[in-house]
Amino acid sequence: NTIRWNLFRWLGLQQKTEQGIRESSAQAFNNRNFSIQNVRSETRFNLQPGNTYRLTLSYRYEDKNNKAEEGLDERAILNDAGLEWRYNSARKGLVSARFNLVQITYTGQSNTAIAFEMLEGLRAGTNITWGFNLQRNLGNSLQLSLNYEGRRPEGLKTVHTGGAQVRAFF
Repeated sequence: NTIRWNLFRWLGLQQKTEQGIRESSAQAFNNRNFSIQNVRSETRFNLQPGNTYRLTLSYRYEDKNNKAEEGLDERAILNDAGLEWRYNSARKGLVSARFNLVQITYTGQSNTAIAFEMLEGLRAGTNITWGFNLQRNLGNSLQLSLNYEGRRPEGLKTVHTGGAQVRAFF
């Protein structure tokens, strides 16, 4: 369920709630079987003073439980607070940057396929993620996209990922 409400012309509120099950079952790899029941709630405040700039403050709460027979009743609780800035120009392109602080409580074993799935590639404790995207229009038929993402899981080294793409429109 998603509810959107424009408090003012320049300030919007979005509330999203979800409930679901994600499953994986394989006879050969019982330690990779899971049935994760989750409840998720996300709130976003969008500040948009004009057509080109937007600032978004967000908070996500997610509770995940592994109810598979082979599981050890693993549970993860994620609290994710984020900030995103976005500049959009129809002619020039798009620039966006984001920063998230993710606090995770986890009751299962680390370094398992189930833990990776439930923790979204992060670790129990305090995690930091960030990203930067640039999409630039080069004339009428070419577009250049650059992206960078970083994450610093609790107790591990920082992981950096980047990519580039050129698109041609015919």
